[in-house]
Amino acid sequence: MESNLKIAGMWLILAIAYTLHNVLHLQVIQFGIDVVAKDADGSIPGYTHVIHTVFETGTLVMALLTLFYDRKAFRLFTLIWALILLPVNLLHLAGTIAEEGVEDISQIVLLVWIIVVNTVLAVRAGRWKNAVPTHLNSDSDLDKTSAQVVR
Repeated sequence: MESNLKIAGMWLILAIAYTLHNVLHLQVIQFGIDVVAKDADGSIPGYTHVIHTVFETGTLVMALLTLFYDRKAFRLFTLIWALILLPVNLLHLAGTIAEEGVEDISQIVLLVWIIVVNTVLAVRAGRWKNAVPTHLNSDSDLDKTSAQVVR
């Protein structure tokens, strides 16, 4: 399987995991645990929208772009973004353990899984960054299609 497909798949796994992480936060409601944030006034804070957009929608966008972009600058951005997310995810795991303990083991396992996928993503993105872009590889499907159109 080509590197960009593997990387797109990892972005997709991260997006699903981020969404599942939010769903797991809500599971406590069914067991009668009060989850209302202190100082809640019924409106959703703006930072929550930013977090959901960056982490959930942003990783879906990265998955899609990875399927269609093969330029060096995008490859570098992919690596940088994966490396930025890694300490964010590590800090989130540490914060979750510090705040909630290890009582919610499903949440801890999911956060560890996110870190594992994020680490593999960063490694693969680093390798992909240094590989020859498909548009420069004469054996690529794009070049074959272009050659057929020109003929």
